[in-house]
Amino acid sequence: GFRGDFGNVFFGTWDTPHKLVSNLARGWWGGTNTLQGGTLTILANGSDSNIGNSGSSFFRRHRRSINYHSPDWSGFNLNAAFSSQNEATNIPDASDLKPRMMSIAGQFRTGPFFAGLGYEKHTDFGNVTSDDSSINATVGFTFAGAVRVSALWTQVEYDPGGGKTEHDGIALYVDWTLG
Repeated sequence: GFRGDFGNVFFGTWDTPHKLVSNLARGWWGGTNTLQGGTLTILANGSDSNIGNSGSSFFRRHRRSINYHSPDWSGFNLNAAFSSQNEATNIPDASDLKPRMMSIAGQFRTGPFFAGLGYEKHTDFGNVTSDDSSINATVGFTFAGAVRVSALWTQVEYDPGGGKTEHDGIALYVDWTLG
């Protein structure tokens, strides 16, 4: 990638900006680790690894992505990611499917307070005509440097070409530093 006063532009396998907003609420504990059980398996429909860019998860590391992370502007930053044209490599030329992923998010962190808002859209994933999207928001505060309270809201909408389905979820977390 390339980094400078303009921010950071980079390519490869990275967490999407939407996932980074979810990570604000729970960090490592938000995924599918065996200790916690995977809150975001429920809220974001699983956790796809970088093995393939298929599937409907909105908590993912995306392969062959083009990413931009802005510089920090007094605690605020923007992140964006787009999939490359390589998403269509395994699709026959005669197909109308053009799989793409787009993710964008804003985060604000200052002192003990943080907040984030993210949006992600998947088009034609899973070899079917589809428009799937998710929006998430998080907010949190750390009290006395030891007790961290955060909330995460996620709305996921699937449109596999035959009819929309939607689900919303909210999670509340309290983390206490003991030592």
